[in-house]
Amino acid sequence: MSYLNEFTLQGKIKNFKVFQNSGGRSLKFKIMTVAYNRNDPDNPHINFIEVTAFKDDIIDLFNDHVQEDTRLTVKGTLSSSKYERNGKTIYDQSVLAHYVQFLDPKPEEDA
Repeated sequence: MSYLNEFTLQGKIKNFKVFQNSGGRSLKFKIMTVAYNRNDPDNPHINFIEVTAFKDDIIDLFNDHVQEDTRLTVKGTLSSSKYERNGKTIYDQSVLAHYVQFLDPKPEEDA
């Protein structure tokens, strides 16, 4: 399926967790990306982009395949939200994953 605001990210997985609630399972993780300033390539800027997945096949892939620093590509749509914290309105953006491709081989299981 094609989406109007499709985002493609590539990076390493950080801080992933599967959640179970009354509506089903969901997965949240961060992708670490590195952006280089053309004027100063010796000082990269590191971004942590939050990604959420609700599709069971993506969640199952993570349970079977993922460990910290696994490289992957994610395609999804941009999602915006806002909430209150300590009396301040916080605006948040994340990517809702529709497709995931792992770029590292599946980790071998311990014997």
